[in-house]
Amino acid sequence: MQAVLVDCRTGVILGTATGDCHLKRHYAAAFEDVTIAQLSREAPRKALTDLQTGFMYTMDSVVRTATAKGK
Repeated sequence: MQAVLVDCRTGVILGTATGDCHLKRHYAAAFEDVTIAQLSREAPRKALTDLQTGFMYTMDSVVRTATAKGK
């Protein structure tokens, strides 16, 4: 997953963030379809959590910069 923070007044890109998830699991061949379906549901959620965590650092940086310029 990817996200871009854009200043809507100027169109300037203020920051970007990515979220990744790599899941591996050992399973019996008889459960392949069920396991793949389960991993397909889990991976996007974990990638979104990773994206949100990374983007918080970007937002903090932007807020600190804007606050420093305002003083």
